[in-house]
Amino acid sequence: MNASTNLADGLNVVSKVFLWCFALGVLFLWIWFGLFSVARDLIVRLGTSMYPVSEHEFLMVNYYGMAFFKLCVLLFFFLPWVAMRLVLRGIRKSGAAAAK
Repeated sequence: MNASTNLADGLNVVSKVFLWCFALGVLFLWIWFGLFSVARDLIVRLGTSMYPVSEHEFLMVNYYGMAFFKLCVLLFFFLPWVAMRLVLRGIRKSGAAAAK
């Protein structure tokens, strides 16, 4: 086995981990959004009773939280996955060209 094969195998494993992390992050985001869509009044009532904030402030914190979480999932899991897939494509092309 040469170094590029080891690198490709390692990058392939790490890219699968990033893809799973991205999928779980999106799933969590959908659950959060779904709960807010279905049980908004209950969540607002519980949240505003625990913290001294208005309903508007509580909703804004949650919606900003969803946006921040989505940005983090895209930035820390999806973009590295795309970058690794592009690097793997380049490694495979250079390996195929060297084999000829």
